[in-house]
Amino acid sequence: MRTLVYLLLRLPNAVFSCSLAWLSRPVIYDRIELISPELARLEQSFPLIEAEYLALRASVTQVPRYHEVDRLQYNLSGSSSTSQNWRVFFLEAMGRKSSTNRQRCPQTAALLDNIPEVFQAFFSILEGGKSLAAHRSPYWGYLRYHLALEVPQDEPNPRMRVKDRWFSWEQGKAVLFDDSWEHELRNDNPKLRSVLIVDVARPMSAPARLVNRLCTLLMRYTYARWLLHPRSA
Repeated sequence: MRTLVYLLLRLPNAVFSCSLAWLSRPVIYDRIELISPELARLEQSFPLIEAEYLALRASVTQVPRYHEVDRLQYNLSGSSSTSQNWRVFFLEAMGRKSSTNRQRCPQTAALLDNIPEVFQAFFSILEGGKSLAAHRSPYWGYLRYHLALEVPQDEPNPRMRVKDRWFSWEQGKAVLFDDSWEHELRNDNPKLRSVLIVDVARPMSAPARLVNRLCTLLMRYTYARWLLHPRSA
């Protein structure tokens, strides 16, 4: 199943890679406001988002592991350890919105509604000691945004490599990067590392944007329905 899905995604990815100078595309975007002013303003609402995240954190064991909502993520999310999990709390995916989850995070959901062309958005919680091996996104139609909600303040600091650039998160601060580059995450700290992930449409030529919208529409009624069921609106 996983192999078939990734093979099918090669066609739109080929269109996207031809729509810009692909090999010289940025790794990390230093000025988020040039991609999406609305996305850049999320940092200003950090206290509101953090408060809703902390309410979720109080019952973190009830937040599903990624592979429990998406079996395609098992290679990254699966772990033999009962305490080293990658947990996700989806608010929306491909235009389909989770009414139940949004009711638990109404202010975060309202902020997301103001951002154009959101591909998907969710809280991403890495438990202590959980790392993610090097991988690439199977779909290249979006850029990925992290707003750091909880970051261990002691050594070793969780850190991430995107292509050849390493960075660490700063609580309350955001980073926008291109996860079609190979990336990996190291969390050797025993404490949680949590971020709000917001994926937004990649700036591309008009034909590629049309392909991206069509793919997103198709995934809304297939992948996203599966991903959010039974919480989908």
